[in-house]
Amino acid sequence: MISKSINVHIYVTPVCNIRCKHCYYDAGVTEKREELLTIQQLRDIITELDADYDADFHMEGGELFLREDINELFETIPDDILKHITITTNGTIGLSKHKNYLKKINCLRISVCGHTDEMQKELRGIGLTKVLEVVRYAKEELLPVTLRMTLNKKYYRELLTASIQHYYEKEGIKKFSLYEFQPVGRGKEFEDEYMMDDEDCERVLQLIKDIQYRDIEIRISFSHKRIDVVKRCEKELLASGYEVIYLNPEESLTIDYDGMIGICPWNIDKKEIGRYTGDIKKVIKAFDLHHTCEYCSVIVVQKKKGEIEGAPEINV
Repeated sequence: MISKSINVHIYVTPVCNIRCKHCYYDAGVTEKREELLTIQQLRDIITELDADYDADFHMEGGELFLREDINELFETIPDDILKHITITTNGTIGLSKHKNYLKKINCLRISVCGHTDEMQKELRGIGLTKVLEVVRYAKEELLPVTLRMTLNKKYYRELLTASIQHYYEKEGIKKFSLYEFQPVGRGKEFEDEYMMDDEDCERVLQLIKDIQYRDIEIRISFSHKRIDVVKRCEKELLASGYEVIYLNPEESLTIDYDGMIGICPWNIDKKEIGRYTGDIKKVIKAFDLHHTCEYCSVIVVQKKKGEIEGAPEINV
């Protein structure tokens, strides 16, 4: 019997050491809250869902590695579950204490907002020095690193040309995952400044069409607002070696640090369906977890390495 697919987002802490303008979770720099789910509770949730679903787990915060007991969780999760876990970090916390289990997970996403201090500070408020140290360490230790970037009105052109080229040529990074800025959480305050429109998104698709990648993997996720834009460009994208994927609504589940359970990772406070009290299946069984909204990704444009025979590595 084939298990049902489900995307599970788990926020292990609300605390973060930076204050990004576009943080959809609105994580706090000095904020401290009680009543975190315990490591045992998190482990039970993950193992129970893995037993019943073909589950992809997305673990984040806040800044996940600020949680002092986080190693206790990942060091005791079986390897066959670790390979379905993606961890997102802001790249400011050293990884040496975590490298053993990080080598076994599906993906370590390090969030950056460009290849210069100016671009990084624009959205994230910090420079790149520490982040680059972490990126280089991850690369040296052969961790499954992907750089996660947020496409925004001010810097999308530089991200898709100079930033990717820099991280590829200078740091040896070959996997990039990009999402468009969404006016959610703290991002609501900066919608006019950073939110892209259809014309911007069409320029994004023209830019990636004109850039040849041979051994780089790039994945750009768009919300339903951009379906018409992608469809207009689809023929040219396919001819350039890209794949356009229209995502079917999958079951989705979001679990907050305090045990609140919702469906949508973008807007969890308004989608609460219950709280974890020891039996995750009991809470969710009465709900239809299939979900899509104006923020969720419904269409993906991607290219995997080696899909253009004889193409130059990068040719802008």
